[in-house]
Amino acid sequence: MAQSKSVSLIVGCLIALFSVVSVSAVAQSPVDSDSFFYQGVLRVDGELLEGTLDVQFHIYDSDDLNLGTDLGFHSIEGVSISNGIVNAKLAFEPGLFDGSSRWLEVWVKEPSAASYTVIEPMIEIVAVPYALAAKTVASVAFDGDSPVNRLSLWNGSALIPSMVQDDGSQLSVNGVPVIDSNGQWIGDPAGLDGSQGDPGDPGADGADGVSIVGAQVNGDGTLTLLLSDGNIVTTSEVVTGAQGPQGEQGIQGVAGADGADGADGADGADG
Repeated sequence: MAQSKSVSLIVGCLIALFSVVSVSAVAQSPVDSDSFFYQGVLRVDGELLEGTLDVQFHIYDSDDLNLGTDLGFHSIEGVSISNGIVNAKLAFEPGLFDGSSRWLEVWVKEPSAASYTVIEPMIEIVAVPYALAAKTVASVAFDGDSPVNRLSLWNGSALIPSMVQDDGSQLSVNGVPVIDSNGQWIGDPAGLDGSQGDPGDPGADGADGVSIVGAQVNGDGTLTLLLSDGNIVTTSEVVTGAQGPQGEQGIQGVAGADGADGADGADGADG
């Protein structure tokens, strides 16, 4: 029997399917396959609950008590509550979380009390517990009707075999091997690189280069260059090549004409 009372409930989190939590309580007939972890903060008239209490967790299919149905509950006796914090691993009958909307209502009482106090409001259960529905899919993913080593797709009501098959050594699509055991592509290379395209149009001609149209060696050893763009450049950086080999000796020239008679020499000394 429960006595309704306006009590504040702050839910900390609903997390981690199959998590194990240490609480000073014993869960009644836990069903580990459909269990989840609950943590909340309980207040009565603004005061955090403290001490040892019996707690019941009820699951409804609606937050309207006039329309909703109590689908089941989980009782834990002698729960140690400090600063209002309650932690519990909850377990319900298999199939209770089938993807439909579910609400959680918490009841508490002193161990010696005859009736429970209902904590309001209900809290909608979201996200994590509905991962339980995915276990149903996993349980039929490789049943007798599913092809061996073949990827099957779940369409919401049945498994549809795909064309992708893995025999443990290579991955095949429609019977054609495409990836080996080392993860290397072994399928049709045309699927990775397309055929060579047609040659593109020639690019535009580049600008004409500058050429030397005139040069002059200056008396100071510098070189003045006249360029095709009209600029004149004077530079001393002239590269001199190596000396060439000596040429052959030329033929002897003709004898020159006799020179004029020289002047008479001075007379010698007397004897």
